[in-house]
Amino acid sequence: MRFNLVGNIKRDVETAFNKARAAPDFEAVLGEVYGELAFNHPFLDGNGRSLNTVFSEVCRRAGFDLAWERMDRARYLQCLTLAVHAAEYGDLQAFLAQHVVRPLREPHETVVALTSIGKR
Repeated sequence: MRFNLVGNIKRDVETAFNKARAAPDFEAVLGEVYGELAFNHPFLDGNGRSLNTVFSEVCRRAGFDLAWERMDRARYLQCLTLAVHAAEYGDLQAFLAQHVVRPLREPHETVVALTSIGKR
């Protein structure tokens, strides 16, 4: 998998978070923001869990959760790979949007969900 150059990570992560903050509807840019954050992570091992934790908190602050535990791992990886390799965010957007949960779940439920992706 291809990732960003170390010298560009700080700037590009800030750009992704700024896009999330500036969007009138954060749900409309879920795929792009998540894909950009995934492209910019600097380590190969452990980043999925870290990225999902950070991204889940951004979603919670926007007023919703993601149901990680309901996600099909193969489809998730397919959408994520397309986003990271080709900057094509449409499939990832649609995939994440179908896993939005409202109202917010209790924090414990969210933590359990974060550890559940790919258990199916």
